[in-house]
Amino acid sequence: MHLRMTRWLGLLLLIAMLPAACQRPTVDDGAEPALEGAAADLGDAAEAEVAEPESPPEDQDGTSYQVAWHEGSVDQAFDTARAEDKPVFLYWGAVWCPPCHYLKEKVFKTEAFATKSAEFVMVELDGDTELAQTLGEDFGVMGYPTVIVLDGERNEIMRMTSGIPADEYAEVLTAAQAMQRPVADVLTEVMATGPAEAPPELLRMLAYYAWGQDDKIGLPAEEELSTFRALYEGAPDEPTTVKSRFLTLYLDALISADGDAADAAEEAGTEPEPVVSADERAALAEQMGIVLRDPILRNVNLWHAQYWSRETVVLLFPEEGEARDAFAAEWNDAAIAMEDDENLAVDDRLSAIFPQMELYKMANPPAPVEEPEAADEGGDTAGDEGDDAAEGQPEVEPAPPPPLLSEALRDKVRERVQWAAVNAKEGGEMQAVMNSMVWLLREAELEDEAAPLLEASLDKMLAPYYYMSSLASLADTPEEKIAWRKRAWDESGGRATRFQWGLGYVSTLMSEAPDDAATIQSETMAVLDELLVNDDAFHQRNQRRLNSLASALEGWNEKAEGAHTDVLTALRERVTSECERWADAPVDPMAAEGEGADEAEGAEDDATGEGDAESAEAAADEANEAESEEEVDTPYSRCTGWLAPQLEEAADNA
Repeated sequence: MHLRMTRWLGLLLLIAMLPAACQRPTVDDGAEPALEGAAADLGDAAEAEVAEPESPPEDQDGTSYQVAWHEGSVDQAFDTARAEDKPVFLYWGAVWCPPCHYLKEKVFKTEAFATKSAEFVMVELDGDTELAQTLGEDFGVMGYPTVIVLDGERNEIMRMTSGIPADEYAEVLTAAQAMQRPVADVLTEVMATGPAEAPPELLRMLAYYAWGQDDKIGLPAEEELSTFRALYEGAPDEPTTVKSRFLTLYLDALISADGDAADAAEEAGTEPEPVVSADERAALAEQMGIVLRDPILRNVNLWHAQYWSRETVVLLFPEEGEARDAFAAEWNDAAIAMEDDENLAVDDRLSAIFPQMELYKMANPPAPVEEPEAADEGGDTAGDEGDDAAEGQPEVEPAPPPPLLSEALRDKVRERVQWAAVNAKEGGEMQAVMNSMVWLLREAELEDEAAPLLEASLDKMLAPYYYMSSLASLADTPEEKIAWRKRAWDESGGRATRFQWGLGYVSTLMSEAPDDAATIQSETMAVLDELLVNDDAFHQRNQRRLNSLASALEGWNEKAEGAHTDVLTALRERVTSECERWADAPVDPMAAEGEGADEAEGAEDDATGEGDAESAEAAADEANEAESEEEVDTPYSRCTGWLAPQLEEAADNA
């Protein structure tokens, strides 16, 4: 797996919504394919109440602006949209989700957004409200947060990325509002007529589309490079913001293609072919330099400026030397300027330290690890004289490798984290910023300082249980890990949320106390009992986590050589005893989970410290995809099939 994908899985959750492939380090959820265009019959799910509106937001100067969130059901919201001839702005989020609060702080709490929102029917759908997971599956939401613009007939027009300034966000909404057609049709038209001749509104929609959540356009991976190259090279120079967005989309695609070429060459035992010529590299570096020096363009492309510095520098300057050093220095200066930019959110100003860290590591790679001296056939190292001298001396432990960062830069990370702790407002902003604080400490190899910071800040956050998962991953003993996980589950709230944190708890029990089968069975049963009373138990996030739980149980039983098969059987019987409730609840086949969901869920779990507990989720979903295509995917089939393959395999092995 090349560097771009590795970074995506590692950071996706310090990333609000992704402009190209990913965006800031966050705990975003997975992505599910949405229903195609036309209105779907949502049945009872459409009656789910949307989230209660928050208090009026405040702009950076403290002025309060009101967003008129719709207070009725989702069905009623679309009725209003048709009656008033307005689009629907659908925001999907959760109270614990750091990137959701990043979006609210950066975009929703601004005058530009609040003013523009009056032209839409604004729907906030919390993932823990009744039947929310069913609605999420019907709309193909892409995890927390997802923002979708739809017309009154439920036809999707646009998926919005949040990693842009609020005024640009309002401009994109204006473009989507004016065009009133799906973005897939927009791409087809632009590519047919050529970007140079395309209306500006169409180009703006494509420039700010959430490509990292792409399932409506369905752009094959092999076409990304040619598509983004055509958009970048063909788009007019004005407006520069749109042109610059196509530049960074193209650079993202080049980085991905370069990684793929390196992987293929390594497998074949050959040298990789360059994906871009020397002349084009020079031209791209010049254009990226303009972006880095211009505060407006830099902030419009904040994701790329903050999270792909090292990869872009190496792509454009593959050889070490003065030219690479000069370009890296320019990027480093831009990062320092972002730290001082008061137009940026606290989270963005804090995260500006990351490119400085990455560029330092690029310029100062660690020295190769020296292999221990080889022993001769008799077990002695060469040189009898040295052996005699060392005889009777205690074995000397090898010195630990030096830190990847200089002490000065590590001190700066500490200072920036403390600055953020002082400047982030308690509540939603602290919920978002703490994610970056902990991540940066880990990146700087200062993990020992993360746990005290977290514990001291728990009462300043809206959903402290979210960070108790991180405290579990930072704990030293199995008992501490289990205790933090249990506390997180005990203190969590919300239908889907409690199942997510309950899963983290029982998975930790399996990994840290695998011999305590009685506790694992009773606690897993309690988690399942809570879930099964919900009508959306076998939908979207809940279903993915049920798959993950099945895989975790299978792995636990395999390690015990089948000793826990009775536990798995009892848990399966508990689930299947409820299946008749879903016998008449069909699911459109297009609502099935996809690969993007698996990858992003894995990234979320890593960021919350649940990576080990839920690492088998992708394998479970792959197994689901391998089932007969003729089988109809319904909540009933999901219920009756839960754990069945694992138990059948265990019986065969026995």
